[in-house]
Amino acid sequence: KRMRLKQKLLLIGSIILAITGCSTDNPPLKSSPNVPMVKKIFTLKDRNSVALEWKVDMDKISGYYIQRSEDNKHYITIAQLSNRYITHYTDTGLKPNKVYYYKISTFNEVGVPSFAKLVDVKTAKTISPVSFLVDAGLKVKGMAKIIFRPHTNERVAGYYIERFNKATSKWEVIADLTPRLRAEYIDTNLKDGESYKYRIIAYTFDGLNSPPSKVITIQK
Repeated sequence: KRMRLKQKLLLIGSIILAITGCSTDNPPLKSSPNVPMVKKIFTLKDRNSVALEWKVDMDKISGYYIQRSEDNKHYITIAQLSNRYITHYTDTGLKPNKVYYYKISTFNEVGVPSFAKLVDVKTAKTISPVSFLVDAGLKVKGMAKIIFRPHTNERVAGYYIERFNKATSKWEVIADLTPRLRAEYIDTNLKDGESYKYRIIAYTFDGLNSPPSKVITIQK
């Protein structure tokens, strides 16, 4: 009985170690051919997330281990699903236009996994930059007006207006415009004789930024 208890404790410890995110090239425990494998994996992708769905014989399993890698060499366990009837998992917080590799293993009542089923997915590209940005030619002292064409992608929530700071040599956000159809910005308190550079970055409802627009320079 003591030997069986010790073995169970070691097994539980191994599972806990595996699901805390430690890197591994293999399933959390030694895989067994006696545990049914996932038969097929289907994928859906977005710019910053991947949805995984799978088919499996549920009779002899208790759940699933899901692992992810960016190079198909070093994997981390991102989920342990302890309900065998779950056949869907969504991975979030990913980078656009990037390939990710996933392994899904089933496991039995004592945590022993099957051999893993492998799939790779490339996330969708990020949104395009704002395509039209011009100086509106506002002839008012201390002010500059820029106008642009609203982004055509309905996922866009708003825009960051950035101005280049010559003192720090960095771009700084000077305004946050919403909603998507708002298409002008007036900058104030500008100095005569100075030139100012502007650009726009669109952002989506799910927190993704577009590449910067072209830069325009306005001379006061």
